[in-house]
Amino acid sequence: MASYSDDMFLTLAKNLKKYRKQAGYTQVKLSLKLGKGSDYIAQIERGFRTPTLKSLCEITQTLNVDMYKFFIS
Repeated sequence: MASYSDDMFLTLAKNLKKYRKQAGYTQVKLSLKLGKGSDYIAQIERGFRTPTLKSLCEITQTLNVDMYKFFIS
């Protein structure tokens, strides 16, 4: 059984991918724009990594999307 936090992070990953593509970024380009390793965004989108609040703020600002939208199914 998936926990609430598992569902929340899966929703975050799905929405990150959606908004990243809408903004025209590849996983690598967004990762590098954020000053992270080239696979950082890919790891979040695949559920292997959870971003810190600071990183999530940087991601949402870079993509110009309100943070709450990353948590809406």
